[in-house]
Amino acid sequence: MAAPGSPNGRNIIILVFDAWSAHHLPIYGYPRQTMPHVESFAEHALVYHNHTSAGTFTVPGTASILTGLYPWTHRALQLYGTIIRAQYESPFFKKVTQTFGTRN
Repeated sequence: MAAPGSPNGRNIIILVFDAWSAHHLPIYGYPRQTMPHVESFAEHALVYHNHTSAGTFTVPGTASILTGLYPWTHRALQLYGTIIRAQYESPFFKKVTQTFGTRN
């Protein structure tokens, strides 16, 4: 992966929002302009419209996005939970943490 802002690479930005409803966003057809900055960003971004979360709340769902694994594999199952040490070697998670760092 290229360095952030590199002219030869692509930047990957993953936005994870908790408790948003697509029903209230103009990019999904809501008539009011509730989030003009998000709409402007989405005009120049790849937006996918058919996602199902792997987890029932933020921690396991976000851990699944970053590792590509189901919650019963990465084991981040409770509030403030973290993935098990063995899963730090997941290809996507490893690339993300090498590029952007991690809090652990």
